Amino acid sequence: YENNIDSFWEKKQVKASHILFYLANDATVETEKAVREKAAMVLEKAKAGDDFAKLAKEYSEDTYTKDKGGDLGYFTEGDMVDAFEDASFSLRNGEISDLVRTPFGYHIIKVYDVKEARLKELQEVRDQIAEILISNESNDLAKERAWSLIDRMPYDADLVEYASKMGVASAITDYFSEENPIYLLKDQTKILDTIFSLQTKEISDVLNLNNSYCIVQVVDKKDSYLPDIGDVKAQVEEDYREYL
Repeated sequence: YENNIDSFWEKKQVKASHILFYLANDATVETEKAVREKAAMVLEKAKAGDDFAKLAKEYSEDTYTKDKGGDLGYFTEGDMVDAFEDASFSLRNGEISDLVRTPFGYHIIKVYDVKEARLKELQEVRDQIAEILISNESNDLAKERAWSLIDRMPYDADLVEYASKMGVASAITDYFSEENPIYLLKDQTKILDTIFSLQTKEISDVLNLNNSYCIVQVVDKKDSYLPDIGDVKAQVEEDYREYL
């Protein structure tokens, strides 16, 4: 906790609702004037004490929050566009902003709660820290176990047989290419490069796969080839129908 104190700071948060009057960036002067006048009329109602949620349901053009009375929930600095954020974080609990112009149009904002920035107490994050420590220790043990298997492995080992002998799970994949790998290796460019550089029966070093560790042996390799039309006819027809 003390060595990673910066990780446990909670940023200032506000809970707010808003009413949006949409205005396109290329709106004419006349359109902007009309939208602003409508927003100003609703602002006057809000500041006179009309129920803000009801006003939002009636007038807001934000389809995501309109039915919730404009409720945006809690948010921190960096979550909203600058003008909206500056206005929200300058308000106190219960205050309503003047009209706020953003790229989306004009907003009226009401803040319902403010949580000041604070350092979370140790008791609050004890479970989180425990999970991190357990994860780190488990990761170290898994890595150590994997390298110990490599160190004791015979030069000409069959990886599946060796894994069974050592009580470690293994699996054999079907053929796959670098362009269409098995799901576990999707977007694992570095590992794929390593695997496809191995010769048949060659075994890799320990590979880090999404914070787990694995050892790979190439069982067989097929060179690139153009399949016979009969073997891929059904796929070609399906692709052609989708193209049309």
